[in-house]
This record gives sequence, C-alpha cells and structure tokens, in this order.
Amino acid sequence: MSYIFLLLGLGLLFVGGEFLVRGAVGFALRIGISMLVVGLTVVSMATSAPELLVSLQAAIDNHPDMALGNVVGSNIVNISLIMGLTALFFRMPAERHHYKFDWLFMLLLSFILLASLYFFDGVPLAVGIFFVANLIFYNYYKIQTSRKSNKALEEIDVDAEAAKTPLWKTFGLLLLGIAGLRYGAKFFVEGASGIALDFGMSERAIAVTVVAFGTSVPELAASLIAAFRKQQEIAIGNLIGSNIFNIMAVLGITATISPIKMVDRQLLTFDMWWMLGFALVLLPLMGLTTKNKIGRVEGLFLTAGYIVYTVLTLNR
Repeated sequence: MSYIFLLLGLGLLFVGGEFLVRGAVGFALRIGISMLVVGLTVVSMATSAPELLVSLQAAIDNHPDMALGNVVGSNIVNISLIMGLTALFFRMPAERHHYKFDWLFMLLLSFILLASLYFFDGVPLAVGIFFVANLIFYNYYKIQTSRKSNKALEEIDVDAEAAKTPLWKTFGLLLLGIAGLRYGAKFFVEGASGIALDFGMSERAIAVTVVAFGTSVPELAASLIAAFRKQQEIAIGNLIGSNIFNIMAVLGITATISPIKMVDRQLLTFDMWWMLGFALVLLPLMGLTTKNKIGRVEGLFLTAGYIVYTVLTLNR
C-alpha cells in the first residue's frame, strides 16, 4: 500500500504543480501584473510548491527528518542531478558574473542552515522567521534589480496565452492545483514513511533520496524544457533560485508554523556537507573546460557526484 500512496502522491504533486503554475500565471496576468514579476515570483514559487507542501505536511505529522531531508536532498538533486543531466544534453551558457550574487546568497543561506542544525538541532521559530523575512527581501531586490537592468520581458518563460484565459478557468486551475498538492503531499509522505519502515531505512535516508527527487520533478522538467528552447540561462537561474527558495520559504514557512527538530544527526554530519560541496563547486565549475559554459564534462562530473552520494546514503 505504501508504494501505491507514493506513486499516487507523486502523480498528484506533478499534476497539482502544473495546474497551480498555469492558474497563478493566468490570474496574475489577467489582473495586470507584468510577466517579469510573474516569472520572478509566481512561477518560481509555484514550481517549488511540492517541496513546501511535503515538508509542511511532514512537520505537522511529526516527521521532522522528512521535512529537513526533503529540502537538503532537493538542493542536492537540483545542483548535481538536474543541472548535470541538463548539461549532458544541452551545453549551457554560464557567465559567472551573472550568477555571482545569487550563488553567494545561496551559500550564505546554506551556512546559516548548517549553523541552525549545529546549534539548535533543527530549525526553530526564530530562524524560520529570519528565513521568511529574507525571502521578502530577496524577491524585492531581484524585481528591482531586473527592472533597473531593463531586461526584456520575453526572457521570462511564461505562456503568453495564459493572459487570455478566462478568470473562471484560472480559479479552477488554482483550486485543482492546491488540492492536488495538498493531497499529493499527504499521500507522498505516508508512502515514503511506509517504505522506509518496510526496508528498515531511516526517514532521513528516504527523504534525501526518493522524496527529494519526487518533489524536484517540476524543476527537472522546467530545466530540460528551458534548455531545449535554447533558454539555458533560465535553467541555471531556476535551479539556483529553487535552492534559495527551498531554504527561505520551505524551511522558513514550515518552521514558523511548526518548528523542526532534527532527529537523525547524519543530516548535519553527512548530507549538509554534500549540499554545501555541490553549492561551492558550482560557480568555479562554470567554464572549467569550455569558456562561459557548463558542458558535458561538467554535466558528467555533477551527475556522477549525485550517484556517489546516493550510493553512500543508501549504504550508511
């Protein structure tokens, strides 16, 4: 039954995330919000909604390691597996100065999370509020910076047809998306917890592998589609932005509602260091073998790194 719940939850998360993105974009454009703002806020947050709902559900159901492991594992998946696979198929332009601020901000948040786990054995209410406050600052800064740099609205990958969608349909899509994510998260957590018990695995191990990959499916699809459309810079930006959002919003909102207490210290002593390692090598990796690009060599390195991490995780 656990496998049925896992697959059902994964399906609902995928469908719910798709409906939520379409509904949110359509509604935002109908009420006059620019595509730039929609792309930087609504779409990026909506694609990370599965992580938020799964972590929140896990914390409420007293599965704190599932809540923490989902975020740490998702951040590992985003930088290693998803960026690695995308680079294997599509050589991605990557000028370091374009991503320097976001990369440094991602690193800063990662070290703050590490400190929180070390000193507080989890993410308490105060740290959660701090993350949420920084989420507001970060989005405001990015929107203002983008406006000042006069970026073309066409750079944001938003379906222009969404602006013509009737309001009743956008509301319907929003409701379906919210319902899909709500029940998908519940089934996914129940299924993952059941499988962990059946195989004698810890919640932390299955959270950083199966759950993290499942909730990162929207990012995988978005990155591959963006790269296929020759918008590779969007693929890289989305993955870095998703890691930032996972810490600030997913852990921040979850901890504000239900403070997270770490149970398995391997999240601190093992998984966090892999997350930091992948984050640290990302900027130096850009243009390592081909100037201003992340190519197949870098993609192979990142993908292989994820495979090594997964094998070590499942054998600990």
